[in-house]
Amino acid sequence: MEELDISTTIGMDGIPLASREAAVARMPSMIEKQAIAAVEESPVIIFLVDGQSG
Repeated sequence: MEELDISTTIGMDGIPLASREAAVARMPSMIEKQAIAAVEESPVIIFLVDGQSG
């Protein structure tokens, strides 16, 4: 996993628009990498769905 800069700010206020757009564009690949790592490290995976909801 790549290292991310640690920030003391919450949210994206004060971050230039181009940087915000770049961060948002990278999110799906970052989420996918984290999910793959979690699956590879997990001894058991539980898939839970709500059978009541449409």
